[in-house]
Amino acid sequence: MTALSAQTVHASPWFEPSDSYARFKLQQSADREDLDATVTTWPLARSNAKSDWATNPIGGTASFFINGSTDPRFVRGFDGGVREAGQVGVNLEYIGDAVAIGLSPSYAIDPTDDEAVRFDGSYLAATQYNWTVGAGFIDRWWGPGWQSSMILSSNARPVPSVWLNPFEGINAVFQAYDGEERAIVLINFMQKQQRVKVPVSAIRS
Repeated sequence: MTALSAQTVHASPWFEPSDSYARFKLQQSADREDLDATVTTWPLARSNAKSDWATNPIGGTASFFINGSTDPRFVRGFDGGVREAGQVGVNLEYIGDAVAIGLSPSYAIDPTDDEAVRFDGSYLAATQYNWTVGAGFIDRWWGPGWQSSMILSSNARPVPSVWLNPFEGINAVFQAYDGEERAIVLINFMQKQQRVKVPVSAIRS
């Protein structure tokens, strides 16, 4: 098997699945009680980390990526991997005080799903008070595992979705016996060729 992957780092309002370094750092922060979030639900908002290295500056970024493999991964772990025989694209992002926009067009060579033009990683998100609402095509990973997850994982390409979840700590909205409770409302839309025509929704707390 031969694999090629080259890209420049791009910023977003959250830590994404496949960022193993961030996961190790955030786990250390959680062990020190310096993290206002769980490390089992990704993406994870940068504002939850109480460290300077996790902050995201206001402004725009632009980057590109190219990857490929003679044996693309069928099963992907948390660290991700090459999905197609070849793929090239760009990442354009802007982060403001209350709005974040990401556009990630790409082209796949010999795609397994016959979709050569893709917008995986694109999103539009807005924050108000301690909440964020967004829509787009972003990878998700729900669970403590590194190799796979039975809830949500990045094995398959991200599907179009809308979501609502806390952007920062909220001590007065959901309370549990042992302290703070969080909820994430997520609605995923399935592909057109599927027989099920209603959105698939999930709530994680």
